[in-house]
Amino acid sequence: MSNNMMNPTDFSFYYQTEKYTRDDNFLSNHRLSGEKIQFLTALFGINNNSKVALNDYDKDESQKRTLSRTVYQKTMVEMDRDFGLLTIVDSLNESYAQVLNKKAFLKNANGERYIELPNVSTFYQYFLGGIEYVDEIIFQYGDKEEDIFDSIYEYLTDEENKQIMDNFIDELGGKIDEPRS
Repeated sequence: MSNNMMNPTDFSFYYQTEKYTRDDNFLSNHRLSGEKIQFLTALFGINNNSKVALNDYDKDESQKRTLSRTVYQKTMVEMDRDFGLLTIVDSLNESYAQVLNKKAFLKNANGERYIELPNVSTFYQYFLGGIEYVDEIIFQYGDKEEDIFDSIYEYLTDEENKQIMDNFIDELGGKIDEPRS
């Protein structure tokens, strides 16, 4: 394996698996890819400052859910971008150059465990943290398609949520404009 290639593994979890399966089924039935569903879920996690330990589980859930490595293999460029972006946003208080060079875009070409890489683990911690929020938004008014889309539209047009995104973009923009060291 070359130095710039990631060696992915499946990611299994026991945290809110029923909710994630329900969300995944709905979103994939509406043509969102596995990568986009995972990224959306992680974005909801970071937007709500909700990070869950990778080994956390719900006491009431015994179902195991596995995200296949093939999602990464099919959408490598997008997943690397997703891992990097969430790691950068999670590390805004650190040196941008340090985060960019030592965390955001790491690969496990030297035998490191995939899920233990800082960028991969950060992404999946926010992914787990976002499951509850995605489920709440999608099924807030029920499970009829029009109710779901009404709920998503309401979330996206809510002034508080728009302000959070504006602040996030401003903060990230300022961080990117800093001189590189």
